[in-house]
Amino acid sequence: MPEPNDPSRAPSPKPPGADGPPVLGDFELLDRIGQGGMGTVFKARQRSMDRLVAVKVLRPALASDAAYVERFWREARAAARLSHPNIVLAITAGEDHGYYYFVMEYVEGHTVSLLLKAGPLAEQNALRITLQIARALDYAWSKERIVHRDIKPGNILITPDGTAKLADLGLAHEVTLEDEDAFGSDRKILGTPHYIAPEQIQRRPDLDVRCDLYALGATLFHMVTGRAPFEGRNTKALLNKHLREPAPDPRELRPELSDGLARILQKLLAKDRDERYPDAKSLAADIEAVLRGESLGIKPLPPPRLRYSAARSSSLTPSIVGTFLLVLGLIVLVVVAFRALTGPPEPPRGRRDPTPRERPPEDPRLQAAERAWRAAESYAQAHPGDAPGAIARLRDVELAYPGTPAAESALTLRHQLEADLERSNKEALAALVARAEALVAETRYADALALFDKLPPGLAAKGWRERAAAARAAAEKQARAAFLAALARGDALARGGQTDEAVRAYEAAGAALPDSWRAEVAQRVADAHRARKELAERARAEREVARLRLFGELMELLRARKYDEAAERLKGLIETAPAEAREELQAELAEVAKLQELWARTDRGASRMVGQRFVIRGIQGELVAAKGTRLTIRTPGGSFSEEIRNLNADQILALVLPELTSLEGPVAAARFLIAEGNLEAAAKRLQPLGDVRSDVVALRARLQRFEAVAALLAALKELEEARALLASGDLDRGAATLRAFLARFGKRPDAAALCSEAERLLKEAAAPKAPRWGYEGGRAVTRPDARVRGTPDDPLYLTERHGLRAYRFAVPDGAYLVRLHFAETSPGVAAIGQRVFSVTCEGRAVLRDFDILREAGDRRFTAVVKEFQVEVTDGELKIEFTPKSQDPMVNAIEVIPQAGGAPLFVNCGAERGYRDRAGRTWQPDQEYTPPSPPPAGPPLREQDR
Repeated sequence: MPEPNDPSRAPSPKPPGADGPPVLGDFELLDRIGQGGMGTVFKARQRSMDRLVAVKVLRPALASDAAYVERFWREARAAARLSHPNIVLAITAGEDHGYYYFVMEYVEGHTVSLLLKAGPLAEQNALRITLQIARALDYAWSKERIVHRDIKPGNILITPDGTAKLADLGLAHEVTLEDEDAFGSDRKILGTPHYIAPEQIQRRPDLDVRCDLYALGATLFHMVTGRAPFEGRNTKALLNKHLREPAPDPRELRPELSDGLARILQKLLAKDRDERYPDAKSLAADIEAVLRGESLGIKPLPPPRLRYSAARSSSLTPSIVGTFLLVLGLIVLVVVAFRALTGPPEPPRGRRDPTPRERPPEDPRLQAAERAWRAAESYAQAHPGDAPGAIARLRDVELAYPGTPAAESALTLRHQLEADLERSNKEALAALVARAEALVAETRYADALALFDKLPPGLAAKGWRERAAAARAAAEKQARAAFLAALARGDALARGGQTDEAVRAYEAAGAALPDSWRAEVAQRVADAHRARKELAERARAEREVARLRLFGELMELLRARKYDEAAERLKGLIETAPAEAREELQAELAEVAKLQELWARTDRGASRMVGQRFVIRGIQGELVAAKGTRLTIRTPGGSFSEEIRNLNADQILALVLPELTSLEGPVAAARFLIAEGNLEAAAKRLQPLGDVRSDVVALRARLQRFEAVAALLAALKELEEARALLASGDLDRGAATLRAFLARFGKRPDAAALCSEAERLLKEAAAPKAPRWGYEGGRAVTRPDARVRGTPDDPLYLTERHGLRAYRFAVPDGAYLVRLHFAETSPGVAAIGQRVFSVTCEGRAVLRDFDILREAGDRRFTAVVKEFQVEVTDGELKIEFTPKSQDPMVNAIEVIPQAGGAPLFVNCGAERGYRDRAGRTWQPDQEYTPPSPPPAGPPLREQDR
């Protein structure tokens, strides 16, 4: 920007009587740095942000124009929405004490108009400035449909690093005409006369970006020639030329300018806007082509002088042509004579004189600059793959030798290399991202991330390193999401008991994984194998329990002497039993068949004993009748009858043993006593028989099996008592019972399955308690056994007055499964809304308006359980509820560590009972009554509320 002026010469838009520098709103005006048709530009300090800004204060004449002020506010707001590297950032606009002002970023540098005071710019530099402004215009037009209307050298700032920035976007000023009648005075003309487009002069209401392209063309013409394309005695004459005269060829003023530049200017300065570039993007493409040395597809221009002559040849008469040729011949003779007298002329400017002459002494600084430039140029040519290094060397030349031709050459080459580097880096980064995405799709996550470890040299440049890092972070986020989704599929299989399928899912989660991720897979695979082992042990325990229950049921039937029913039960089991259990069941069925056969002998034995002494219900008498299944005895006191099935074991044996041989009797008696549950008596019967007979050996084994089953049934009963204690929340007594169980049965091989189940239950009982958590309003209960108790028929709600807004769990970093339990009623409760409201879990998932209904009395409930995969990286898991109207109705929250460990459980409830719209009231189940006082937790931070 220009050098600051004395601020005392500027207006002082501050309240009367205020001390210190002038102040506009939040801005303290420091120095005046420019003045134009719109007003004055000040260097200022924004007091609230303590930063330098530029403030343009409108002229009072403009501030009093209501239409202009209205457009000022509208276009200032639009400009403030733009953010582009080649546009001076618009910060805000305001009004204070009648002064309207527009605040922009403060840019260190100079305007192009100031640079032009030293003469025209080099073609390459002028084209690069124009290219940057074209990009700014394309952005402003395509994003906000903003037309600048006042493109000129004074509105283009050049920063020390060569960046061009367009200022005053949306703030065109009005043209003052000496004779407004010539153009009509009903509407103002906005723009600067030397650069204004014909359609602006004509006050066309449908202005678009093409009027800015015309002004940019006039500015480019000024940059390369040192003057504007048209000059005039006054504003009216100047505007007439914009409307009617063709634009001059810049090569008339600087013959060394390129055809490509001339063709671009020809198209930019066309009177008819339809003959100009349709948009700034097309202009930028042509400028880039000229900078690369390519030819343009624009209609060729004739040489400057021929073009000028051709434009006027139709108006020349033969006599004028003859006179012109005569005069031209005389001029040639005079020139030849003059050259003969004066010697050879001075070579044309910019061309080398072939005649050897004594060279003036070279400036050492220029020589050093030339050497530095040549060295940097040679490096760029010799190292095409190290564009950043070449750019750094060229920049060193610019900084070390400013203002020299070498520095200008270095600047030109640097811009070209930067453009090439930008294009090649964009292509390289796009290819890198595409390849990473393909590898992620193939689950080769480590390979995808490794692509960013060895970047092409161009992407190692400043600015590109950050872009590559951002691309890597995006690729890692995408890979991590895909990886977690794959793990979640495995987790779902593992929770469903499909451990083999879960292991295969985990192993397929990534063909190539980063080391830290591989550890997660290994941990999950180990957990799955451990779960498979635990499931196998539980299955074995369940099979053993089922076997024990079966034998317990069978022994009950045998003790009740229901042999036929026992046989039918065994036959049914044999049909469906696995092969390993079938043999044992068939052996039992054979034993039951022998018992049936033994029992059939009771009728014959009873008939044979008629007339002998017999005891029924402790009364001795003469057995006088044995009819069917009943026996009758006679005593002095009368007769007594009894069912044979109700006789004790000794009486049954007294009836049947006489029917058996001496070899059959002891074995049959032992078999019957085993069935009766009198295992000790059965053992005594078998003891004298030895181990010679196979039926005796088999029966002795059955006796031992029944002894073991009786002991294990007692153990099972004890295990069930411990399980019931744990389920009721009595962890201490339940754990003590389990420890006693293990001490009693831990060394028994046949109790291994039951002991494994006891150890699992004891481990659950000893699991750590849930951590402290914070809550706001309402209450929450941490369940010690970490199990969900709620049901859809007995939900707990959050009321508007006592609702929980957020939970915060202090947990180790890692992956968690968050399970939310919802309930919905219809019709609703008076204090609660009727829908399941939106719920956000760490910004990762949203639930909305479920409609799964089930009947429960005269209320209808929605039972919803929703799961989220959450990654904790800062030691805190926050679950925040965002209701639509009142409160979310959440019954419970479970937080399940994916790496293993005890889950956390929070039961969400209200402090009071509920009342429906009919006036009926009810209370929550007492199981959910909170402790008094409620469990303490760290208060929520203010940002959590």
